[in-house]
Amino acid sequence: MGPLAGLRVLDCSKYLPGLYASLLLADMGADVVHVAAPAGDRIASLQAHRLMNRNKRSLMVDLKHAKGRALLLDLARSADVFLEGFRPGVTKRLGIDHPPLAAANPRLVYCSLTGYGHDGPARNRVGHDINYLARSGVLGLSGPAGTPPVLPPLQMADLGGGTQAATAILAALWHRERTGEGQFIDVALFDCIVSWLTLLAGSHFAGQPPVRGELLLGGAYACYNVYETADGGWLSVGALEAAFWRNLCEALGLGEQIDRQFAPPSRQGAIIAAVQARFRTRTQAEWLEALEGVEACVEPVLALDAALSDPQVRARRMVVELPPATRGKAVRMLGIPAKFSRTPGEVRSAGGVPGADGRAALEAWGVSAEAIETLVDSGAVRLPSR
Repeated sequence: MGPLAGLRVLDCSKYLPGLYASLLLADMGADVVHVAAPAGDRIASLQAHRLMNRNKRSLMVDLKHAKGRALLLDLARSADVFLEGFRPGVTKRLGIDHPPLAAANPRLVYCSLTGYGHDGPARNRVGHDINYLARSGVLGLSGPAGTPPVLPPLQMADLGGGTQAATAILAALWHRERTGEGQFIDVALFDCIVSWLTLLAGSHFAGQPPVRGELLLGGAYACYNVYETADGGWLSVGALEAAFWRNLCEALGLGEQIDRQFAPPSRQGAIIAAVQARFRTRTQAEWLEALEGVEACVEPVLALDAALSDPQVRARRMVVELPPATRGKAVRMLGIPAKFSRTPGEVRSAGGVPGADGRAALEAWGVSAEAIETLVDSGAVRLPSR
């Protein structure tokens, strides 16, 4: 099932960026074998583990064991993609870096996900999402001036890096389709966030550096902001286009503000206050009813439970439910965002405990039953029952 059916992926990543990259590939039909370490899975929540490792098979291999490393090399011979998220230098110490795997399989696409990449002065620095956002300049531009920077609730660098890795892998596979050549891909989470600066960096390069607290999309303008309603709810307004702003002002009875949409930030406070005062006269539900059919880019700020049960989410199958396993409960999953007309992806299975699919995964990739028993007896491969 899916456009990537038949593609074989070995995923040795432990954290969100790599797991998300291989999730995207698995959702589109790739045969992804997640190679987990005996130390255990790094995802604390069982539900999160099920979601991040869905549509994958889990194999627990001790890569510090000589037979474990030899097994990985053998599997790489028939793989299309190898994905890892170790710090620079770790795969070389383990003997699973690009040169030996490429020698065994010249068609292999090898993707390495790190925080700062494999070169540059920061290559060996440790980091998490907050650090990449901070060093890239994103965090320094978030929130009103004079207040602490605002942390996003999503891991922007991790998810962006995972998405970039999946995109790069597909591009490398297209190159291989034309030339027969595999290659090494170096994806740094920090680079991905820097690449997202786009409009902000464009302004800077043009001699108009963005100023915190004065950003059009950062809360400084009335036409792109959030407003509280009478019942303590919130509404988002994204009326950037003149027509949408006009429609909103007319619906609010604020016609005098129409021509002030892009007044300087120093004058926006009064406009924001006027819009806020009007929105506080009704509840969120009353405003949504009043603005129904008005093209003004207004949507409610929903709590997560309400968002996941939103009619649009249901219509687009962005929340799906897998049937319960034996004596278990049904498992809810997020859906697949890309809808293919001829080769649709499918949520086929939830992720099991690390190593749960080890025997089936090895058999499917051509490892004999006798060899599997030898690997298990040596401790190189661990199965839940052993």
